[in-house]
Amino acid sequence: MAKADGRGGGDERPNRRRQLFPAHAGHPCWAACASNVTALKPGPPSFEELVLRVDDALRHLEDRIELNRNPLTRLTRVGTLAQRRYLGCVHPRAVALREIVRQAVDEVVAELDGEAGLEHVRKFLVLYASGSTIKGASRKLGLSREHCSRTVKKKALLLVAEKFAQLAMQRRTLPVPATMPFSRAEREDPHAKVAMNLR
Repeated sequence: MAKADGRGGGDERPNRRRQLFPAHAGHPCWAACASNVTALKPGPPSFEELVLRVDDALRHLEDRIELNRNPLTRLTRVGTLAQRRYLGCVHPRAVALREIVRQAVDEVVAELDGEAGLEHVRKFLVLYASGSTIKGASRKLGLSREHCSRTVKKKALLLVAEKFAQLAMQRRTLPVPATMPFSRAEREDPHAKVAMNLR
């Protein structure tokens, strides 16, 4: 399903699976996922797939037609919200998914307020969820596009995916997931050193 990212103008979409996160097989937020979501392949989707689907939802928050194609619309919680609040709307599940994703973003942004080590992540998330491209967000934040794409966006998506799992799958608070790997180039980037507490 590789297609051009209409917002990024060459964002890392063709290599997103490889660049965002390694597979988190057995991640706790997916223990009960098989019964809640229809996967695109046999077996429960990986945490990597959740991150990709949340990213896709963030990039199409203002387009309910695209949102309606997102597998996250098949979650039981999304369907329940659609039935209760948006039954008279076109694509009610898409509208319900938008509400939950926005709630996840708002809660993450609120939780990160005042957390200096993740200030760039918080600001990026606000911009990205508002329709900004990675290039545009990196300029506003004064970061390199590569660092913004490979490090800041990764962290933002991880946090939103965790929060989304809690909200849409009605899960308890999840433990912190495995640390994301950094490439050698990223480790040598001064911003990445700060992110990893390296001096």
